Amino acid sequence: MRAQILMASCSLVTFLVGSLHAAEDERPNILILFTDDQGYADLACFGNEKNKTPRLDQLAKQGTRFTSFYAQTVCGPSRSALLTGRHPIRSRGWSMPASEITFGELMRPIGYQTACIGKWDVSNRKPILDRMPNAQGFD
Repeated sequence: MRAQILMASCSLVTFLVGSLHAAEDERPNILILFTDDQGYADLACFGNEKNKTPRLDQLAKQGTRFTSFYAQTVCGPSRSALLTGRHPIRSRGWSMPASEITFGELMRPIGYQTACIGKWDVSNRKPILDRMPNAQGFD
């Protein structure tokens, strides 16, 4: 019985401390979804009546929708443009140099946790360690 009370007390304290910490942090959460082979008009939140995308629609409703973005015909250069804020030709697309500064590298020093989940595809499709997500500012 004492173990259960102790466990409940520890859980409550952990929850309260976590809530206080979360309340102090006024920085917004940032989530960027970058998909392959999908046009903006493929989502219901951009007017498509055929495709049902309720979860993406909810995210779009609560967040910011980008309505203008320059995309290349293949994904790698478009990804490097999104990561660096530079035109694809400047970051060399699939051969994005390790010296390019990504938004992940800008966000970590100011306290954000960063993650890159899924396809990276900006380092010439070779596992070059200094150009992988962990070396470009992502946890």
